[in-house]
Amino acid sequence: MCLFRAIDSVGDSVEFWFSEHRDLRAAKRFLKKALQRHGRPEHIVIDGSQTNREAIIACDGESWLRDRSRRSTKPIRIRRS
Repeated sequence: MCLFRAIDSVGDSVEFWFSEHRDLRAAKRFLKKALQRHGRPEHIVIDGSQTNREAIIACDGESWLRDRSRRSTKPIRIRRS
């Protein structure tokens, strides 16, 4: 069992999701849900997981392609903790 969670800049949980697996599919499901509810952040801090990084890049790219007016929007910055 894996816990995905999003925490805001003051340390409060804003989103969480339990998954049976920690894989790209689960990471993308969590990230899409969080982005729909809370909007697009400027940056995301993650652990060393390559899967989380890939999910952020994929979801950010998909949203950019859907909304052509965002062409001037910079990609989400990814920082590792």
